[in-house]
Amino acid sequence: MITRPLLVAALLLGLAAPAAAQQRAVAVTFDDLPYQAPEAALCDPETARALTRDLIAVVAPLDTHGTIFVNEGKVCEAQRAVLLPELLTLWLDAGFEVGNHTFSHINIHRTTAETYLADLDRGAEVTRPLLEARGQRLRWFRHPYLFTGETPEKHAASPRGWPSAPMRSRR
Repeated sequence: MITRPLLVAALLLGLAAPAAAQQRAVAVTFDDLPYQAPEAALCDPETARALTRDLIAVVAPLDTHGTIFVNEGKVCEAQRAVLLPELLTLWLDAGFEVGNHTFSHINIHRTTAETYLADLDRGAEVTRPLLEARGQRLRWFRHPYLFTGETPEKHAASPRGWPSAPMRSRR
């Protein structure tokens, strides 16, 4: 069975060869991690580990480094404290950077700036200390839906840059 992560990796493999031949650089990023799965699998640690390892294994032959953008809420609350650091560690050990993609993939156009920023902060509760323990810092933020705010107030509150922005410390 071809899963979504395997299909994405296959597409990347097809795109990477022509770019390398032309001496171009490609940013390899993955959104909505730690993993994509049907709702029933979101609380199954074995499924989460298998999906993560499989996607890393597909990307490994590319001999590339990339960034994963995490929605910490993708792991059910009962498993989050233990499973999320484990999955993110697999990515970090494979040489990937980890970026924030908010906690719940919130749409800034459908909420207040304050609620959006709170979701952004909540999206780093596990990631930030994990990186700090490795002597790293959270550097990247990816706007859900690539939306940066439809009003001047929301746009001003949103991290700058498109589609990925350097993280400002929000502590």
